[in-house]
Amino acid sequence: MFKTQNSLFRLMEILITGSLLSLSVSANTDAHQQHNLMGIHGMVLLTDSEQNLYANHLPLYRAPHNHQIVYLIGIPEKIKPNVTSMLANDQMITLVPEPFDLTRMITGESFAVNADIYQGHFERGGNKLLSTTLTLSKQVLNHPIDANRSESGMTIYVTPINERESLYVHKMDHQPGFDALGFMTDKNLTNSSGESTIECEAPKDIEHQTILLALKNCGLNAPDYLETQDFQ
Repeated sequence: MFKTQNSLFRLMEILITGSLLSLSVSANTDAHQQHNLMGIHGMVLLTDSEQNLYANHLPLYRAPHNHQIVYLIGIPEKIKPNVTSMLANDQMITLVPEPFDLTRMITGESFAVNADIYQGHFERGGNKLLSTTLTLSKQVLNHPIDANRSESGMTIYVTPINERESLYVHKMDHQPGFDALGFMTDKNLTNSSGESTIECEAPKDIEHQTILLALKNCGLNAPDYLETQDFQ
């Protein structure tokens, strides 16, 4: 009888130890994955017809930047008119925030972060204008990128942002690809209750003019932001 009890106690010890080790490994894995999302996450600014500002996280195919995320943002009122004016004149404005955990954007958290504002692309000779506080107010879109997924067509995410307009974003998947965002007013292509998708014929290559034609054939305005260089 005592041998049986001892065996049972021993079995329970093994099971408990194994469970604790499993929990420890899981916790370490989660912490490692979260740590990998820490970094400098560059963004590009867009503005709608109501002069609201949006920040598009500059995605890449590789982690931790393999997420398409767009946020409604706020900047100090004293600099906002200059920024919106530059965007209205088709000038590129990019942001370099201080390092933060991208998980905060993925989960839709509202938070503030210090950032440098550049006229042009900060990695391609852009001119630093100033440093300020950026408030990421509301997540507008969030989708992970699966570079191994190959689709024959072109999928466009469409998200209403005000009574007149929707934001459209090209869904990125396989390489070579492109990132494209713009605004649209055609209510026949939108779902007022939330995000929807449009399926269109994909461009035959990733030359800018070919992409612009494919978007036009899809019933979309020219994009406010179009990037191919990072996705060759």
